[in-house]
Amino acid sequence: MKRLISMLLVLCLTLFLLPATAWAATEIASGTCGENLTWVLDDGGTLTISGTGPMTDYGLREAPWYGYNKDIQNIVIEKGAETIGAAAFYHCFNVTEVVLPSGVTSVGESAFTSCGGLVSITIPDGVRSIGNDAFEYCSSLTEITIPDSVISLGDQAFRECESLTKATLSDSMTSIGEETFADCWNLSAVEIPDSIVTIGQWAFICCYGLTGITIPDGVTTIGFGAFDSCAGLTDITIPASVTSIAHYAFSHCAGLKGIWVDENNVNYSNDTQGVVFNKDQTVLIAVPGGMEGTYEIPDCVHMIEEGAFTGCAGLTGIVIPSSVTTIDNEVFGECTDLRSVQIPDSITEINSLVFYGCTSLTNVSIPDSVASIGEYAFCCCSSLSSVVIPDSVTAISNMAFAVCESLSEVRFAGNVPAISHNAFDNSVLTAYYPENNTTWTSDVMQNYGGTITWTSYIPGAESDFTDVISGEYYYAPVLWAVDNGITNGLSPTTFGVDENCTRAQFVTFLWRAAGCPEPAATVNPFADVEDNQFYSKAVLWAVEKGITTGLAADRFGVNDPCTRAQVVTFLHRYAGNPAPGITDNPFDDAAPGQFYSTAILWAVENGITTGLDAATFGVNNPCSRAQVVTFLYRALNG
Repeated sequence: MKRLISMLLVLCLTLFLLPATAWAATEIASGTCGENLTWVLDDGGTLTISGTGPMTDYGLREAPWYGYNKDIQNIVIEKGAETIGAAAFYHCFNVTEVVLPSGVTSVGESAFTSCGGLVSITIPDGVRSIGNDAFEYCSSLTEITIPDSVISLGDQAFRECESLTKATLSDSMTSIGEETFADCWNLSAVEIPDSIVTIGQWAFICCYGLTGITIPDGVTTIGFGAFDSCAGLTDITIPASVTSIAHYAFSHCAGLKGIWVDENNVNYSNDTQGVVFNKDQTVLIAVPGGMEGTYEIPDCVHMIEEGAFTGCAGLTGIVIPSSVTTIDNEVFGECTDLRSVQIPDSITEINSLVFYGCTSLTNVSIPDSVASIGEYAFCCCSSLSSVVIPDSVTAISNMAFAVCESLSEVRFAGNVPAISHNAFDNSVLTAYYPENNTTWTSDVMQNYGGTITWTSYIPGAESDFTDVISGEYYYAPVLWAVDNGITNGLSPTTFGVDENCTRAQFVTFLWRAAGCPEPAATVNPFADVEDNQFYSKAVLWAVEKGITTGLAADRFGVNDPCTRAQVVTFLHRYAGNPAPGITDNPFDDAAPGQFYSTAILWAVENGITTGLDAATFGVNNPCSRAQVVTFLYRALNG
C-alpha cells in the first residue's frame, strides 16, 4: 500500500512539473490561406491565422476551414495579415467577437456574411475598403465604427444586420452603396458625413428605427428607394447641392410629415404641403405621412412621376388637372384610403400598378382617351365594384383587375380589346359586351383568370339598368335624370332604385339640374363636408340659396338619408317658397307648423307626390333614389 501511494505521489509531481506546452490545445486541422499565411484550428474551437501578406479570396463555402464552421468559436488573426479574403469566414455563426489587427488594408466581399452570432467587430484605422456583403446577415451585430481610412464601403455591406442600432461612418467615404444598411430594422443613429456625395439605391430601406437623418450639403444624388419604408422619419430637408432624386426615395415613410427643399436648390421645389416638384414641373414626391384628405395637383403639372404618391395611406381624394398627360407606374400604389379620383381625358395610358392596392377605391371613370390599361393597374382594389371599359381601350394587360373581390360588373363599350390571359385573376363578375359588335365572338369570351359570366347588351337602348323596369312610375324620370347628367347609376347596369338617397346626393342632383352654378361662398361651415368632393359646391350653393341650413351649425349630414319631408322642402324652397292653394292637410303624420308643412301641401297640389297612402305622407321615411329623381322630374317638368 505504501508503495502504491508513493507511485501516485511521484506521478502527480511529474505531471505538475511538465512544461506548460504539454497542456496546449490539440490541433485538429491546418493549412495555408495565402502565399505566406497559414491557419490552424484547435480542439477548443479557435481558428488562428498566422504569417504575413494577403489572404486568399474564396467563394462561398470554399474557405479551407468551412467544413468546421460549426466548431469555430473564436477567430484570431495575428499581425502580419494584410487582407481579409473574400468569404473567408462565411457562416461562422458561433463567433461572437473579432478584432482585426493593424496592418489589414481591406475586408473582402462576404468576408463575414451570415456570422449570426457576431456581436462586435473592431476594424482598425488603415483599412481602406470593405467589400460588398462583408457583414451581411450579421444579425447580432449591435454597433459599427468605420474608421476614417475607409474610402470604399461596398454594396449590401451591412444588409439585414437587424440588431444594429448605431453606425459611425468614415469621413473619407464619398458614397453610401446600394442597400448598405437595408433592413437594419433597429438602426436609430447614423450620421452621414459631409464627404458623402451619393446615397445609393435602397441604402437605408426598411430602417424603421431611424427617426431623423440629416442629408449634408454636398450630396448630389439620392438613389432609387434610398429611404423607402423608413417609417420613423418625420422631416427631411433636401439641400441645395442635390441634383438628382430617384423614384421611391421616401416612399412608404408613414411618419414623414414634410420634405422641405432648400430655397437655393435650382432643381427642386416644394409646396406648402411638402410635395416635391422638379424643375420641369412634374410631381416627384408626395409626403406619405402628410397626405391626408384630398390633394389638388397644380394645373402647371404635366407629369406625375413613378411612385410619387405610393404609400400615402391618408390620401382620400386626388384632383388631376387636364394639363397632366402622363401618370407613371405605381403613382397611387397602396393609397389605402383613396376613394375618389378623376382621370382627365388628357391621359392615354393607365400605366402599371397605378392604383395597385387602393383598397378603398369603389369606382373609377376611365376616359375615352385611354388606349391601354397596364399590368396590375387596379390589382387588389378590393372595394372596386364596377368599371366601364371605353371603346378607345385596345389592350388590358397582365393582372390589370386581379384580386378585385368586389368587382361584379365590367362593361365593354366597343370592340374587344387584347385582354391578357389573367387580367381578371381571382375576380368573379359579369361582363357586358355590345350585342351587335362582330368582334365579340365566342372564342374571346373567356374567364381571363377569374370567373366571368358574359352577357350582351344593346348600346343606346333607352335604359341599360337591369333594375329600371319599363312601365314603373320612375322609368321616365330615371332616363331623364341620366340623359341630363343629373345622376348616373350605381354601376353600368344598376341604378339603385330602392337604395336610400343621401342628403349630399340630393342637393347635388338639384344643383346639377340647376346647371351647376358656381357658389359665391367659399367658407365651408360644415365639418363633415370635405373639399373637392362631388357634393362640395352643391352644399355651399344650397346653403347660399336658403334651400337647406344643414342638420346643425357645423354638420350637414352628407351621408344621412334624405327623408321624404326634406326632399319636398328642398324642392319647395328651390321653387321660391310658393304658397299652396290648398289648406287642408290630409296626412296624419304631417303636423302643422313644421318646416315641411307648407312644402307638403305644395307638393301634393302640384302632383309631385300623393304620399304613401291617403292618410300617410311618410315624413321621416328615407327617400329612395327612384323617388328622388321622380319628385325632381315632376317638380321641374310639371
